[in-house]
Amino acid sequence: MKNFFKSKFFGALIYLASIQVIVFIFLFLYRLVFLTAGYENTIYADNKWLTILHAFFLSLRFDNMVASYILVIPLTILPLLAICNIFSKKILYIFNIYYILIYSVVFAVSCMDIPYFQYFFRHINASIFNWMEYGNETAGMILEEKSYYLYFLLYVVSVLLFSSAIYFIARKISGLFTYRLNKKTHIVFAFAILLIGYTLCHIGTKGRIRGAGSFDVQHAYFSENSFINQMAITPVFYLYKSMGYNKPNTEKELMNPVEALELAGEYLNTDFKHNAYSKRRMVEDSINNPHNIVLVLIESFADNYLHMEVNGTPLMPYMQKLISGSCYYFDNFYSQGTHTNQGIVSSLYGFPSLFERHMMKSLDINNFGRIINLNDEFQDKNNYPAPIYNGLPKDLSGRGYETMFFTTHIARYDNGQSLFLNNGINKLFSQESYPESAWVNVWGVNDGYLLEYALSEINNSASKGKPFFAGMMTISNHPPYTLPQDFSNLPLENDQKAMVYTDHCIEKFMEEASRKDWYNNTIFIFLGDHGKIIGTSTYEIPLSLNHVPLIIHSPLFEGNDPKIISNPAGQIDIYPTVMGLLNTIPVYNSFGIDVIKNERDCIYFTSDDKLGCVNNKYLYVYNMVSDQEFLYDLDTQKNVISNKQNILDSMRDYSFSMIESAKYILKNDLEKSN
Repeated sequence: MKNFFKSKFFGALIYLASIQVIVFIFLFLYRLVFLTAGYENTIYADNKWLTILHAFFLSLRFDNMVASYILVIPLTILPLLAICNIFSKKILYIFNIYYILIYSVVFAVSCMDIPYFQYFFRHINASIFNWMEYGNETAGMILEEKSYYLYFLLYVVSVLLFSSAIYFIARKISGLFTYRLNKKTHIVFAFAILLIGYTLCHIGTKGRIRGAGSFDVQHAYFSENSFINQMAITPVFYLYKSMGYNKPNTEKELMNPVEALELAGEYLNTDFKHNAYSKRRMVEDSINNPHNIVLVLIESFADNYLHMEVNGTPLMPYMQKLISGSCYYFDNFYSQGTHTNQGIVSSLYGFPSLFERHMMKSLDINNFGRIINLNDEFQDKNNYPAPIYNGLPKDLSGRGYETMFFTTHIARYDNGQSLFLNNGINKLFSQESYPESAWVNVWGVNDGYLLEYALSEINNSASKGKPFFAGMMTISNHPPYTLPQDFSNLPLENDQKAMVYTDHCIEKFMEEASRKDWYNNTIFIFLGDHGKIIGTSTYEIPLSLNHVPLIIHSPLFEGNDPKIISNPAGQIDIYPTVMGLLNTIPVYNSFGIDVIKNERDCIYFTSDDKLGCVNNKYLYVYNMVSDQEFLYDLDTQKNVISNKQNILDSMRDYSFSMIESAKYILKNDLEKSN
């Protein structure tokens, strides 16, 4: 038996077991960096260190599931080769290459997940495939942002150390374990051990010994602290799970579509069962005394920025000045999603965001298989069809308005060219419209140039005597942060510098606009395309990620006291609200209401694989991947799901019916218009 433990077969097992241990060490170190980067989110955790320790132990099960799946092929092949005495340094080096390739991907996801989680408070998920075709922009965003360099270094060092370690192990094992199995008892014993190995590997892939089904995302939720719970989950495991729950033709239904359409119709007083979203109402096309509309979507404009002070000085003094002037300020306003494409569609067309769905494309490419399908008819990425939405630009264009939209980046990014020009925008201005000398980074021009250029085009349009709609999408508060030197040198965080700069640019834009004849007949709308995580979070969805300000300002409101509206509202409400300010009703139905004349009980929004619904007292969250619900008391910040069932049911029914109705309408009506 002594010779058995020096056999090539036993050496193969030692090799495989050693790599498993090394993998656990590296994944532990990545999780330690993850904890360090987001440590502030553990502040309010009960029994903090015991809870963190529990999460680390729990993480071993997730790590082992990933490692066990990767182990299946080597465990199936290498020990059998060793039994047949086909075992050498070269054979082990082949398996080294397999492990290095596989774990280079696992480590890459683990590494990227750290800054991604800091930005979105969620692990990397299937939504990242929405941007895979924009290689230049995505690469530029990552490579030009210096704060990411530390993570590049972490990744490179970990891959090099991992590779060196397994090559060292392969070299040692091939020299130490040289005995050939030639006794029947040894071979029988080897197969018995191998059977045990297969059994353990199978248990590892399930993550549990007892119970039906596999260990899953929901099993990570053992505490009241969302950050610590999510720390236990292996990022590559979460990515895989998120890719599975929304595959084409198997997308999970929140509610029966027929029931959802009926409920949504009752809530909105609209018959959604008969494609009412895309039907024109019988209203007058003309508007008496039409006012111009300027709508500025500000990148990552969380409401927190509006009230932030540095050494007693407001971070955004001009925006604060607007609030105290002739305006409506909505302080309980939410973006419908957490991506720019979702914010644009919701704000302009009154259509909600749908989880990880890219709202500016008819083709849903969340599934990775579609990305790599070379026979895909839409591989020409300049030519994605766009859903045919109805909303503010199309309504105003039909009433004689000149409509235009300004972006900083290339026209095709996020499928903007197709969306805007097919949905009521007469003129689209993008990076191609500006001289190359004005481009500052991968996103094209900065906010100052964008607003200056937009003002010039608005002046040209106004000189024709027609009313106009001008929409703009800023970029400066988005990595990579590229600001003029006066602002980049400020002793602030990068995002704070960006908001100081954007505030300055808007002030300059408004000062110049105030000298124009069209100014006094214009309504200006400022809001965020989505928010940004600011401070700590105890909720499954940090509210700052969706809580954005809405400021509606106009010289037409002079003489009226500034009005703060604290009822829940969202981007889907902009279309009917603006039409109300124009003293008319919308031509088209939408998912929004006029929130100046009417009140909402609650507003719903998504954060990729999570759905939120908030009113003045509670936040309801549904996690699509883990299939879990949360109900937070906004005063105590505690999950009160166990004793507020009626409130949970009403918020769930409302948000589920709206999202499921939107999914049905998009699939069966808007996309079929192409």
